[in-house]
Amino acid sequence: MKNVAKMIVVVFMSMMLWACQPPSVPKEVATEIATNFINATTSGDYEKAFTYVNAKEFFLVRPKERWVEYYDAISQELGPIVSIKLTRFQADDRFSGRFYTYVFSIKHEKGFTKELVTLIQQINSKADLEVFAHKIEGGKLSKINTMF
Repeated sequence: MKNVAKMIVVVFMSMMLWACQPPSVPKEVATEIATNFINATTSGDYEKAFTYVNAKEFFLVRPKERWVEYYDAISQELGPIVSIKLTRFQADDRFSGRFYTYVFSIKHEKGFTKELVTLIQQINSKADLEVFAHKIEGGKLSKINTMF
């Protein structure tokens, strides 16, 4: 009987915590931010791209100057962008908040990249939704990715 009572309390408390959450950002808003970020990075407008990021978290991976060098190195290696296509989207609720993950397939003149953009809406935060992480993968990028 004690186990049933504990289970009821746990379920009730979970529902109460869930009810206290602010409403999640609509998918369309998150998609617009991720798309604007990708468009800015692939067009070389890095200052605009960096307006979409959570500076505290994003620049922990590499400083702003290194991101610019990284994006430029990819552009030099693979050439101009031919097309950008959103291939996958996922919204995932976790203990720390709601994660929005986007995967873009980008065709360059000399190859392809797969770019993952992650945004996070932290629990009980009134902060704007921002890019938390950006990862670029591609067969021709192994040398560049180890340099940066």
